[in-house]
Amino acid sequence: KARDTALMKRRYKPPPYDPTKKRAMKRRVGIIKKKTNKRLVKRLKPDKITPDIPKGTSLDNLSNKNLNNKSVVDVFGMGGGAAGAYGQRWGHGSLISEGGSEATEEAVRAALEWLKRHQNPDGSWSCHDFLKMCDKKTGPCRNAPKNKAPWGRDDGRGWKDHDIGVTALAVLAFTGYGHTHQSGVHRDYVRVLKKAVKFLKSVQIRDTGNPAYDGCFRFKSTLPKTEEQKKKEMELDEELEWVYDHAIATMAVGELLALSGDTLGLKSCVEEAAKFCLRAQTDGSGWRYSVKSDVPDTSVTGWMVLALKTVKTCLLMGLISQPGEEELKRSFRGALKWFDLATESGTGITGYQSPGDQGSVLLELSQLKGGYPYSKELSCMTAVSVLCRLFAGQKRSSEDIKRGVGVLMKHPPKWRQRKGKTLSTINMYYWYYGTLAMFQYGGGLWRDWNKAMQDALLPTQRQLGDVKGHGCEDGSWDPIGEWGLAGGRVYSTAIGALTLEVYYRFERAEEGRGQL
Repeated sequence: KARDTALMKRRYKPPPYDPTKKRAMKRRVGIIKKKTNKRLVKRLKPDKITPDIPKGTSLDNLSNKNLNNKSVVDVFGMGGGAAGAYGQRWGHGSLISEGGSEATEEAVRAALEWLKRHQNPDGSWSCHDFLKMCDKKTGPCRNAPKNKAPWGRDDGRGWKDHDIGVTALAVLAFTGYGHTHQSGVHRDYVRVLKKAVKFLKSVQIRDTGNPAYDGCFRFKSTLPKTEEQKKKEMELDEELEWVYDHAIATMAVGELLALSGDTLGLKSCVEEAAKFCLRAQTDGSGWRYSVKSDVPDTSVTGWMVLALKTVKTCLLMGLISQPGEEELKRSFRGALKWFDLATESGTGITGYQSPGDQGSVLLELSQLKGGYPYSKELSCMTAVSVLCRLFAGQKRSSEDIKRGVGVLMKHPPKWRQRKGKTLSTINMYYWYYGTLAMFQYGGGLWRDWNKAMQDALLPTQRQLGDVKGHGCEDGSWDPIGEWGLAGGRVYSTAIGALTLEVYYRFERAEEGRGQL
């Protein structure tokens, strides 16, 4: 087995990363239509299938369960040992057939190298303080002169409040490339994830006896301490918006558990995180910034759906025993009910907290001279809604899906900065959800979106030597998009990598299967 494993790793090992090599930003291939060899199918008889061999091709598989699907999980094909570009169950073959290329893979690798260099010693990543990890020889990361941030600060720092969230996004970027905290082609990426898992487990609140916090990923310093704070507990939670971080962290540890099978290290962590998700949900509806908020929002609800979808995968694989499948189904029904309530019937636009609204804004940016610098015609919440509906098995021909896709296709990705009265269209959050949604939708519209997405992301990723005197930024994206002020360079780089991993991250959901 050791010999076979070594052979497989050599076979799929990607070339070493060379930051001095000019990346193939323009190289792409068309999406290949898959064909079935009908003669071969006729010759293959069911009784010839060996029942105890996994359907994947990698000899590194940690389980020999013969799954009911061609991907690693019955629910969806996830990234990592199951799905990453070199993971081989739902992986490298789909990279080319779905429109990925050498250019997209080089960009992902460069982004992961940047994230690796900027990880803190404790395993976390910092929105604000990542500059401490910059290369002292090249100097700290900073925006290219042409990429001026509307808020006037070009060092790429975000807010201090969301280190848990960006750490989880970075973890997902590494798992999407085919690595866990236990195995992977690149041993340094495995070490990165090992440290990250230790950090995430250290910030999970456990055994306080308070159902409003037990199981959640949150810094203890943000828990209400004084009696006055406890009285205003919900207001404090709404201000901190920490439920975002919890949802993404739940998704990250759940994916690591599903890919590694590490029940000893992650089972209770995932179970407690998932149970908190269910307790935080507004009854029969969605989620917001605190436990059982009065009015949910589509953004947090979308992250929670992705998190619990991963949890359900772990449950179906037998890696966790709670929460139960019926509890999860009930939770998904509430989320879908919220998406229905938040979607304007005439336009198909899903709002943030009400049907068809323009979405949330950063108040700090609203106060800038010249007003809010970003176009609100880009409906990220519609992308969230379309994605979750498709994951739920709704038919692509349904009016809700078609209208939502129509909204997205009016505004495909475009890297355009504000100029005069023309507003910026740089929104990597929208591109991430829109890319996942359009990939799930498929067809010619996916091909059009995919081209626009690559044109927006590939030429704008920072490269070594693209600006004289710069270098540490290699592999990152300057955080000048709508949410760059909050998440900073770590956020923009992690979510950029995740967007470019779309070709092998989630297998397409089947219509009418009700998979959520």
